[in-house]
Amino acid sequence: MAYTLNTFGDIKTAILGRIKANATDTNTVDRISEMINTRYQDITKQKKWTFTRSSNRMLKIPAKVTTGTVTFTEGSRIVTGVGTAFSDLHVGWQITPNAGPSSYLVVAVESDTELVLATEYTDSTASNTEYILFANKIPLFPDLLEIETIRVDNSYTIKEPVGPIQIEEMCQRQPFFQGCFKYFTLDGTNTFFGAKLGEFVLGYDFLGKTPTICMSIYPQVSDKNYSCHISYKINVPALEQDDDKPVIPLPDRNIILFGVLADWYMTNGNAQTGSYYDQKYKEKLAEMESKYVITDNRLTLVPRSVRQYYVDMNGYFSSQAFDRG
Repeated sequence: MAYTLNTFGDIKTAILGRIKANATDTNTVDRISEMINTRYQDITKQKKWTFTRSSNRMLKIPAKVTTGTVTFTEGSRIVTGVGTAFSDLHVGWQITPNAGPSSYLVVAVESDTELVLATEYTDSTASNTEYILFANKIPLFPDLLEIETIRVDNSYTIKEPVGPIQIEEMCQRQPFFQGCFKYFTLDGTNTFFGAKLGEFVLGYDFLGKTPTICMSIYPQVSDKNYSCHISYKINVPALEQDDDKPVIPLPDRNIILFGVLADWYMTNGNAQTGSYYDQKYKEKLAEMESKYVITDNRLTLVPRSVRQYYVDMNGYFSSQAFDRG
């Protein structure tokens, strides 16, 4: 009997039919479901597949906000503004009065003229003062696992990955240096704002507000909006619902079936049948490698070691260390 392996449910049904198991046997069904996901994750992670990559997605690095004036009150978490336009988009940003001496995390926006800080304001009260509100942790796409390449329009400097400690150290030394970011790391979480409902494109956009990993940047104060292009490895979720679809292209989803059947028969004492399906699995894997494996020289961006950081960063904070992008 031929099966169309479109969904997780289709794959389970096909395997249960091959091993002549009853679909009402919950123990067997649960075991098969676990074996499917084990093979599925192994397949998607073992090669640099085109179908587990998202290429050249655009991400906005927002410019600092300085419109209006604000009042910081010593001992209070509330910041009030005059002529400001605060919004939910500013939650997770940092704010500082007139560029110092400290910045504070924004955890809530009560109105377009009122923010709530994560901690009480500890410096002297500053009334109707200029300020800088900036995003130093940029929410990334909800399905991002690892960044492979990153570039910024009209920027000619290489964007270099470093570790969270190095980013923190840079921010402590020159916290309000402004310009296009040059260094970044994956650190912390924030809320990713998906496309508006009327602008949502199925299969491309993310909808709604999603907690996701952040990209911490330095310089952490962007002097203007920057368009950032990211290619990345996607986080392949487990198959849970029967209508979930594997990221593996439809014509090749039988590789999951072959792998699970090999595992099933091997663990149940039928080595001959297990070997047959294992061979089918290997043949399909070789076929997929010829079609879908990325063969260019792109490297996954991994933060350098602390030792290498200090060697490379010698003189980093000189006036020649940065350009404006």
